[in-house]
Amino acid sequence: MLYGLVIGFTKFDIDKTMSYIQDFLPLIDNWAVCDSFCANLKITKKHPGKMFDFTVKQTNSNKSFYIRFGIVMLLDFYINNDYIDKIFSIVDSIKSNEYYVKMAIAWCLSICFIKFSDKTITYLNSCHLEDFTFNKTLQKIC
Repeated sequence: MLYGLVIGFTKFDIDKTMSYIQDFLPLIDNWAVCDSFCANLKITKKHPGKMFDFTVKQTNSNKSFYIRFGIVMLLDFYINNDYIDKIFSIVDSIKSNEYYVKMAIAWCLSICFIKFSDKTITYLNSCHLEDFTFNKTLQKIC
């Protein structure tokens, strides 16, 4: 976890930081390290476009904590007017049986609901989430 936090606190340029992130991703083996790491990557606010592309790429991985990293980055930095519709599309396309991926999606969508309730309800009425994730999303919203 310390290694991940140091990456977030360093003042490297975006390309060097992304290189360190890429090196750190294989070391993530639990939700706490993943989520703390994501929340600490404040450089994302300075380079939202470049980090968004990198983040979305991780959601297409076959490794569960890479996917979770991508989802948690979305919920930490991208639930706003510019990205909300893209977030729905991204989470709807993720197909994973991994518990921590499903829970991250539910968490992300519950935060989407807080910030964009009408859009989130519209999405949930036509989404392709499997039952477990859909139900967990509703539980978190409640």
